[in-house]
Parts: sequence; C-alpha cells; structure tokens
Amino acid sequence: MNALDMDRERRLGRLEAHFQQGQYGQVISDLAGYRDLTPDEQRLLGISALRLGQFGRAEPALLRAHLAGHVEAKVEYGNLLRATGRLEEACRHFETVAPLAEGELALRLQRWWGWPNSKAVPRVQVSPA
Repeated sequence: MNALDMDRERRLGRLEAHFQQGQYGQVISDLAGYRDLTPDEQRLLGISALRLGQFGRAEPALLRAHLAGHVEAKVEYGNLLRATGRLEEACRHFETVAPLAEGELALRLQRWWGWPNSKAVPRVQVSPA
C-alpha cells in the first residue's frame, strides 16, 4: 500500500468514526477541501448531508457513489428521491435496487419504499432478543 492509499484509509477511518457518532457536519467539513473522493467518501458525504437536510449537497454525492456501485448509496439515493418528493422516480429506483439490498439495508429500503411496494425484497427475519 502506498502513502496515498494509507492517507485515504486513515481519512476514511476518521470519517467513519465521525459518521457513527452522528457528527455529520464534521464529515462534511472534513471532506470540503478534497476533489477526488472515493465512492465510500461520496457515500458518507451524501448520507451526512441528507441527514442534515442538505438535499442539494447530498444528491450529487449519493448519485456518484450509487453509480460507482455502492449498495448503501443506492438505497440512500432512493431515500433522497423520496424525501424530495420525487416519489415515482423513487419507486422505480427502489424496484431496481431491491434485489441488491440485504439485511439492514433491505429493511431501510422496505421502510422507505413501503411494504406494499416491496414484495420483491426478501423479508429480513429479526430474532427476539
């Protein structure tokens, strides 16, 4: 692993820590000066902006990560479409993404798409604690 890759790995670790702690503004400000973001960084930037209601900032980042193949970004991009009132587009998007979503991502997709529309998504069984 070269020095650039090591720097990116450290940066991603810090970003993930901020994200997991709900420090979405910190994620956004930490990425503000970088131009060539990885799909993982685009995902974190997009979801952080989405959770702060910054839809204009969230959309391009989520779209890039979604198009790069990141499954969580695909699900969250559908959520952005739904949250911005583009319901028909969101439903079409969820329909194409549903076969890729597993586990907790499938639950998110089901919640945002709506149970009647999500028959194509395998049901996730949750064991009682």
